[in-house]
Amino acid sequence: MSLKLTVATKGKLLTKTNFKNYDFCLNTYVGCQFGCTYCYVPFSIKDDDKQWGEFVRVREHTKDKLPKELDKG
Repeated sequence: MSLKLTVATKGKLLTKTNFKNYDFCLNTYVGCQFGCTYCYVPFSIKDDDKQWGEFVRVREHTKDKLPKELDKG
């Protein structure tokens, strides 16, 4: 199994959470290199060429988009 590392150019960086003491989660990557069998995420994130656990997308637009999302609150 080989990891496929690519670039993501869209998508929200900040996501509201229900975790105690945390309001938001910062998502700078999409995907996973582990592919745990008990993980719920594979049902919502897909890749046309690789299975869950075989791809990671780096969100390179973080530097430009994060300040805008923080301003929205």
